[in-house]
Amino acid sequence: MAAAEAQASGLPGVVIVTLAPGLTNAINGIAHAHLDGVPLIVITGQHHPERAPLIVRQFLDNHLLVQGL
Repeated sequence: MAAAEAQASGLPGVVIVTLAPGLTNAINGIAHAHLDGVPLIVITGQHHPERAPLIVRQFLDNHLLVQGL
C-alpha cells in the first residue's frame, strides 16, 4: 500500500513493521518498490547482535535480508 501511495503521490511511501516476521511479510512489497524505482522508507526494529544468544524468537538480521535489494 505504501508503494502504491508513493506512486500516486510522488512522495516516498512509509512502512512501519515489527521486527523479524513483520519485515519478512513486507519483503514482497519492498522488492516491488525497489524494482519499480518507487521511493520507500521502511522502519523496523532489530535486536542488538549481543542479545542473539538470548533471543529465542524474532531474531533476524534485517540488513542481511534486504541487502540484495
